[in-house]
Amino acid sequence: MKGNISVMKKKCTQLGTLLVSILVLSCNVCSDPNSEENPELIDVLQSNYEAPASQGVEFFQGTYDDARSLAEQEDKLVFMYIHTQLQLFDIVMREVVFRSPDVGQFFNERFVNYQLDLDQEDWVNSGLDFVLKLVVDITTPMYLVLDHEGNIVGQANGGASPNQIISIISRAIGEADSTFTEMQKRYEAGERSTEFIQQYLMDAIEELAFRRLDRQDEANLTAYHDKRAKYKKIAHEYFGTKPRTELINETDAHLITYFCWDVARGDEIVDFVIDHYDEFVAVSSETAIAHFALHTTHLGISETAQRGDDRFIEYLDSLDSYPLNQGFEHLRKLVSENVYVGPPVQMRYSWGVDYLKGKGNWDKAHDLYLRRLEKQGDTVPPREFELVARGLLESEDQPTLLKAAVEYSRRAYEKDLFDPQFATTYIFALQAAGKKYLAVQVTEKYREDMSRTTAGKIILKEFESLLASNKEKNIQTLP
Repeated sequence: MKGNISVMKKKCTQLGTLLVSILVLSCNVCSDPNSEENPELIDVLQSNYEAPASQGVEFFQGTYDDARSLAEQEDKLVFMYIHTQLQLFDIVMREVVFRSPDVGQFFNERFVNYQLDLDQEDWVNSGLDFVLKLVVDITTPMYLVLDHEGNIVGQANGGASPNQIISIISRAIGEADSTFTEMQKRYEAGERSTEFIQQYLMDAIEELAFRRLDRQDEANLTAYHDKRAKYKKIAHEYFGTKPRTELINETDAHLITYFCWDVARGDEIVDFVIDHYDEFVAVSSETAIAHFALHTTHLGISETAQRGDDRFIEYLDSLDSYPLNQGFEHLRKLVSENVYVGPPVQMRYSWGVDYLKGKGNWDKAHDLYLRRLEKQGDTVPPREFELVARGLLESEDQPTLLKAAVEYSRRAYEKDLFDPQFATTYIFALQAAGKKYLAVQVTEKYREDMSRTTAGKIILKEFESLLASNKEKNIQTLP
């Protein structure tokens, strides 16, 4: 899954939240705020719910501490939904699954429901520091079940259908047991009916939801990805056994978006979904199908661009036409930006250069770089110059382009002397252009300048690390 994230980077604007003023209440009420004799506090806490129009899951809108207080008053557990704004399964869970009446009934009866948006800037300092310990493990969407004291009593993650999220959380709180062991035995015994495999894969998604990831444990990651690859292979074999039109149903639509999420355009199943967009939307949701179609198209664009494959133009042009243009507009109403696919004009630049390089047409690639820089005029950020320089360095033995790479990397370096990436790119551009003596001079001066301050010494460590990493890539480095 590509639910891995950087929790420290804000990608979209925070929605307004309603905060509970416990201090004001404590001044006005003399009794214990957590006792049954303080109905005013309970009324205020209970009022801080956001009920979706579909009467789905009601999410508490106060602080996490207030959610725990209400859970204690109502003798409930806390359900915490941890998500970001942009990932596919985060959007589908937020906009579709948690708006289901059946899901709402299940969660509202058992929990005080609390959602944590990792894109918010202030969540780390809002009584949720314990979540930091889970960052290495987080694959959003993540689900935690906690008691009113904040102890985690259940944990799972990943996209799920309405029935699956109910089953997953039922298992997390001990209301249901897994039946997957029996399903696995039947699979190993050779059972292969389409009905069985369909249910086997749905159950496998639930099993994957309980796998704990430790990104610092290579064996743990390998085991998880091997397990997921196994189910993915079974899923593709299953899709191949059914007539295409029989895949247009709610369950198979869910299986496709789950197991084919990282498959690019050009795959038969992916192309079938896009070609039958309306039919899949009718049995699933436009949120899920639109995001799936756009993301797999993005993968197709990037892969064909890097190969210089002419299907790049076909996939790029498809963004301007139905159904992808409609899907793009649909998602734009839900989130302020789309991390996977930008407007076609943006894609033509971002991947157009790679397409031209893939075809070996470096002169046109350089022209496209120039047009982009000229359009920004005097406002070109140093990062843009550095990216252009790195792109042109791939031309290797073309003197004119290597000379241009030196010029662009020099501009980036001089605009921001404290970014070690800019310094190393400039140095390697000088080397590639045959100016090795000047490259040595720049290297030694940078080392001298950065060693003068404590902050500079920290930057210098990263600089030396970048030099070493390029050595591992067989790029000539300096003494």
